[in-house]
Amino acid sequence: MLERGLREDDVELERMYVLPTVQGQSWTLGKMADIFDALPDPAGEGEWEAEAEAHNGVDETETEAEQASTQATKAAKLAEYYEYRRTALRTQEWGGKRLLLAMIDKGMGGDGTVVYYVVQEGAVKPRQN
Repeated sequence: MLERGLREDDVELERMYVLPTVQGQSWTLGKMADIFDALPDPAGEGEWEAEAEAHNGVDETETEAEQASTQATKAAKLAEYYEYRRTALRTQEWGGKRLLLAMIDKGMGGDGTVVYYVVQEGAVKPRQN
């Protein structure tokens, strides 16, 4: 996104699934694989083009010519980013499916703190944030 001059507000959010668990609950690779199999695939081919076209807000203080130019530039950058994101999902460069594992301690004296772990399907090459 930074390479293309886009902000987080410009890009539509991705759906993230949360799996609630309790501390001490045993998890095996088989159980995790079953959960990932039950999750739907990431966004389809046509969804991001609609998101790119629908999300073209500009500042109201600009003139009409500046707004048109800004919208066209932003739409081109968003389309380029969504194409890159689609390719990354297809090749699983950013990993496959992912979810948040929300763990709470419900034992004696538990204060209700929830700890979140990001769990991804398969082996994932680390990326720079």
